[in-house]
Amino acid sequence: MAGRKLTRQQAFRIKKVQAERIERAQRKAERVEHAVDEEAQAGVVITRHGATAEVAAIEQDALGDPVHCHLRSNLGEVVCGDRVSFCVADGEGLVTAVEPRTRRLARPSPFGGDKVMAANIDQLLIVGALMPLPGPDTIDRFLIAAELTGIEAVVVLNKIDLAARSEELDELRQDLGDVYRELGHRVIETSITRAEDLAELRAALSGRTSALVGQSGVGKSSLVQALLPDQYLRVGALDERGQGKHTTSQGRLYTLPSGGWLIDSPGIRAFGLSDLHRDQVLVGFPDVAEAASLCKFRDCKHESEPGCGVHAALDEETLSELRYDNYLALAAEAVAPKHPRKGRER
Repeated sequence: MAGRKLTRQQAFRIKKVQAERIERAQRKAERVEHAVDEEAQAGVVITRHGATAEVAAIEQDALGDPVHCHLRSNLGEVVCGDRVSFCVADGEGLVTAVEPRTRRLARPSPFGGDKVMAANIDQLLIVGALMPLPGPDTIDRFLIAAELTGIEAVVVLNKIDLAARSEELDELRQDLGDVYRELGHRVIETSITRAEDLAELRAALSGRTSALVGQSGVGKSSLVQALLPDQYLRVGALDERGQGKHTTSQGRLYTLPSGGWLIDSPGIRAFGLSDLHRDQVLVGFPDVAEAASLCKFRDCKHESEPGCGVHAALDEETLSELRYDNYLALAAEAVAPKHPRKGRER
């Protein structure tokens, strides 16, 4: 069924059903708006469901109980973590305004443009695991996104208890941690099997708004469940290929006992980077960027050009082949600069 073209009649029916759903949602929102007689209050979006959202009032440093809210049609995109104004009438709410976002995490949408995953976060926890093995550039993609949006990034290496199974897994744990520590990133090792393996993560989350991101199956929901044992979250096992299954379909915000908010985002197997130039990709590769600063030509692509500082670093073994390969993979997705300075020496 995948990839099957729709007939004109099928496309018409789908469009009609979607239009009817939007119309019903707007009518409900209008009924709630007519019933509202209270002043709007400040809140935060806990999660989004189609044309509605769960919103909790901000009461000093705490959150009230979530309220099922309709959305005014002129609000635009509303996502988990958005600060909003909302009114309540007869147990139902209406979101009347969305405050400007301080920071946002977004990925390219298959329908064009960006799809915002979370808003107003100040810390991105990029989760990798010893199983399933992280894609060769998965963590780097999120590090680039964090750097370009001014979000502090922390690499979380989960399931470290698996390192006891074999020397290979233990070497992988050490190698992954060393790579990102040497690049100046904070690395936190975690496991849900022992309480002491979550102590550093709990401390890092305290008093901050953080988002957990990473590919499916690395244990994000399991970490949230361990941090919030009173919550019930769907936690899935790996499939027969060792890949993660999607158990979180929508981002959701949780209040932490130690203070702060935590957003659990849906797992993804590929996090694209839209409309980036090669020089923007370099922000996630400070080791490659340092070598590239010695290139003879400003427009060097670090592939086969003469006088390339990156290839010199590879020859001198001051830059690893793995990091170089990861950079090339992401640079291949980037668009060319609008006004390249071809052939110009530094």
